[in-house]
Amino acid sequence: MKILIIRDHGLGNMVNITPIIIKINELHPEGHIHLLCKKGYSVEPYSTWNLIEKFIFFENYDMLDVDYNYIFVAYSCRKDIKLNRYLQDRENVFYAKYATKEHEIDMNIKMLKNIGWNGTDIPHTYIPINDDLEKKLSSVYNKDDQCIGISAGWMGNKFNFKKNWGYERYANLIELYREAYTDHKIFIFGCDKDGNILNYIQDMTNIINTVDDFSLEETIMLINKCILMVGNDTGLLHIASALGVHNITIFGPTSIIKNRPRHDNIVISNKMTCSPCKTRGRVMIDCQHINCMNIEPEIIMNEIKNIYL
Repeated sequence: MKILIIRDHGLGNMVNITPIIIKINELHPEGHIHLLCKKGYSVEPYSTWNLIEKFIFFENYDMLDVDYNYIFVAYSCRKDIKLNRYLQDRENVFYAKYATKEHEIDMNIKMLKNIGWNGTDIPHTYIPINDDLEKKLSSVYNKDDQCIGISAGWMGNKFNFKKNWGYERYANLIELYREAYTDHKIFIFGCDKDGNILNYIQDMTNIINTVDDFSLEETIMLINKCILMVGNDTGLLHIASALGVHNITIFGPTSIIKNRPRHDNIVISNKMTCSPCKTRGRVMIDCQHINCMNIEPEIIMNEIKNIYL
């Protein structure tokens, strides 16, 4: 049996498709699972995952030459002209149905009712860990260190940057945290322009900047060493969730119901009536104030203390 899953978008979306892959393997362990997806960093950690037999990339693929028994098209997945032609006359093609009051995982996994899933027992999200990196990263932290992660989460997209909490607020939170937990180490995670957060931090004691200096696999290993992860709506929070690391996610223009990390998650939000403004068919293009992200660092710090006191 050959099964194709079609999934694009980012790292968090990739993490959230893993329960479907795990469940398909449970229902049909003899099956061969192929994933048609966007090429890039979001799939790199899964390149050696034995549940995915083959990756096919949107960026450079000829017409699919496999006669699949089942095809599952994940929520909000792009379907270009070539792919539409391939899908339009095929049987056993199933599409995730958008629902405003459901998590992305729930939208997607409902497709599996067509192959015998009984509607219960949704697997935990999954992210592989490369244990071979343990020795390499031992110079970054000691075994007994208490570490938290900050995902500054700029996201280079011209719309998604609006869901960033702001480097100055993150820097203020770091200072509050260091006052309360003087011996803890703080990892700063991110990519691209996230290194700009360092412009707001005067004292780098116990702060480890990983931006652009660590691979995604190394970042995953470091997140796994954290006791807590804090950030806005980004893929690294979903990684923390998949690893069982407590995580606090700051939400503004994106949907809490659809996007929140699935496990061990606390949401901080202003709960504004105009939020979420980045949902299906509604993109936060015209918003000028982004008041939904005006959340004081003290609020986040109080939540952290509630976890550890």
